[in-house]
Amino acid sequence: MEFNSAVIPFLVLLVLGVFPQFYLIRLLSKQVSREKINQIEDLSALWKMTIPPSSVLTEKGLKLQKWYRIYLVFIVIAATGIGLYLTGFSLSPISIT
Repeated sequence: MEFNSAVIPFLVLLVLGVFPQFYLIRLLSKQVSREKINQIEDLSALWKMTIPPSSVLTEKGLKLQKWYRIYLVFIVIAATGIGLYLTGFSLSPISIT
């Protein structure tokens, strides 16, 4: 069995997209404003995701979140470009030979 180069874009997305998200969640959890949380009455509506919502983040947290979203868009575009390059811009399905 030989290595299928079409796996590379998925590995790029995994390494450069998913793993840094754990670090971002850790950074954003430290950027929650106590004043904004005190103004909200129903806290159960806020924590439906692991990432703190934008409504309770400080200015630094909002900036981190914005740049991470830009980073993710760039990574997805780059992985798509790599995938298209490796498959030869072909519309035919990838088959293991």
